[in-house]
Amino acid sequence: MLLFLLSQQQQVEPVSTTLVQYGAVGVLALVGLIGVVVLWKRISLIVDAERARADRLETELLALNKLISSELSGHLVRATEAMREVTDMLRHRDRDRGDR
Repeated sequence: MLLFLLSQQQQVEPVSTTLVQYGAVGVLALVGLIGVVVLWKRISLIVDAERARADRLETELLALNKLISSELSGHLVRATEAMREVTDMLRHRDRDRGDR
């Protein structure tokens, strides 16, 4: 009997109003969660693509460094020797002019 009186005194909201209130918050939370998941996946794909690109470019850079050290270093040595010879020849020429 006491339960009956207590239930009569409480104002009972319709179930549909309660579901709509919590349903709207739930839908917003679900949309937010889906948005976060989509953005996270997108960022993960971008990071993976950039990491692969960086690895590829690093491999190319190492190959170019190897090419420079193995093939072009000889040319650089010869070019340096040629510049030294030219400098020496110019010094001798200037010295010979100064003696006259």
